[in-house]
Amino acid sequence: MAKLKTILLVDDCQATNFIHRLVIDNYGCAETVVECRDGAQALDYLRSGVDKHPQPELILLDINMPVMNGWEFLEAYGNLPSKQKAGVVVVMVGVDDVGECPAQPLQGLDHRRRIRRIDHPD
Repeated sequence: MAKLKTILLVDDCQATNFIHRLVIDNYGCAETVVECRDGAQALDYLRSGVDKHPQPELILLDINMPVMNGWEFLEAYGNLPSKQKAGVVVVMVGVDDVGECPAQPLQGLDHRRRIRRIDHPD
């Protein structure tokens, strides 16, 4: 399996970022892992990165964050030029986040892939 150049973790929880980094490092699937604590910081990173650093090929995005949450990030992300976007954005939605899901599709995002709910057996 070829390594991704960069994965961007967007989550305010240090423990979650630690676990994600541990799994990514264990499987050796990325050369670089970058952490941002909220959506605003992630947008700043993406906007500044075209000439400074490689754009991430994968973003793991939390929903509940301070400053700018995941839904707000996705809305702003949809307006970025394509050269500032990642290849894939994975939205991490918890049970409490489902009610906050936008009623309308977010502009500028590919909605051909549907979000599935995964229920775990007791």
